[in-house]
Amino acid sequence: MKKINIEDVTWSEGKSPSGKFHRFRKELSVKLGAKRGEMPATGGNPFEVELVKIPPGAINWPLHSHTIEHEFYLIVSGTGRVRTQEGEFELRAGDVFVHRPSEPHQMRNPGPEDLVYYVIADNQIADSCYYPDSQKWANNDIDRCFRPVEVEYYDGEDGSPAEERG
Repeated sequence: MKKINIEDVTWSEGKSPSGKFHRFRKELSVKLGAKRGEMPATGGNPFEVELVKIPPGAINWPLHSHTIEHEFYLIVSGTGRVRTQEGEFELRAGDVFVHRPSEPHQMRNPGPEDLVYYVIADNQIADSCYYPDSQKWANNDIDRCFRPVEVEYYDGEDGSPAEERG
């Protein structure tokens, strides 16, 4: 058995260029030896656990949804708001909720102190994220997003233009 103490795990900071999106996180399951995107059958964990802290005035991530991943949230301290397709909802310590696949979500901290929460995800290896505000997609590497380009159905097949381009 591998055991850690949360106090011994350092915070890693994530921040957008403007600072609008800003969060700190302790990747607890990674500290226990899990690798992102590695499934239980190949030695990975069946879930991913993080302790997250959003500073006052910040947003955790751009609005996004997961294609197949579920995320369970437990608010530890502070106050905040969660944005979903159903609207915005207030958050406070003790609140617990789940975001299911295809449900856009985002949290922000309009309060005067850090918003701290745990997120436990079911670690789906083939999960992708969709960002409805910017209409982009990301696979396991969220640092490399893309936007699909519409093409004809047979593009790249049967001597069509993409195949001819090589």
